[in-house]
Amino acid sequence: MGHDWSERVATAVANRLGVPASRVELATRDGVRGVVSKTFAPHDSGLQLSNANVLLPNFVDGYDAHKKGAVPGYTLDAAFAVLAEYGPPPGTPDGVGEGASVFAGYLMLDAVIGNQDRHHDNWGVIDTQDGARYLAPPFDLASCLGYQAPAERKLRDLDRGDVASWAKRGRSNQFDG
Repeated sequence: MGHDWSERVATAVANRLGVPASRVELATRDGVRGVVSKTFAPHDSGLQLSNANVLLPNFVDGYDAHKKGAVPGYTLDAAFAVLAEYGPPPGTPDGVGEGASVFAGYLMLDAVIGNQDRHHDNWGVIDTQDGARYLAPPFDLASCLGYQAPAERKLRDLDRGDVASWAKRGRSNQFDG
């Protein structure tokens, strides 16, 4: 399908751009291709991952945490309000002092790789036992790089020099408005 290579390449691009990302490697199990990702919040570590859809109702009246697709109230302002209390994830380059700034980097990464899947269940925050709070590294980056497009179409677009029109389709439809 392409989820394996696209996830692996997306994390490599993130790393090259200085965006902290989960470690992802290609894998095969029982003849099925996929990826293996190092967990950033092991169950026995005391780290608590909370996805954004659980937090956003605290900031947006009537927010539907279970809705799929574009959710009324799921805006950049709402995301930044959630992140006001969170720092950057471990591994963030020096000089970046807040989770909201790093989240903006995630959105820029999404634009570069054509990830349309930054919905409210595809990012989150970490709370630690000692009170530290930070944005979780980006995860589930597989819906990018034209992973579903047939190879012939991608080659045709490249041959035509039609990369710009392909890139214009790399927009998130998840945010309200």
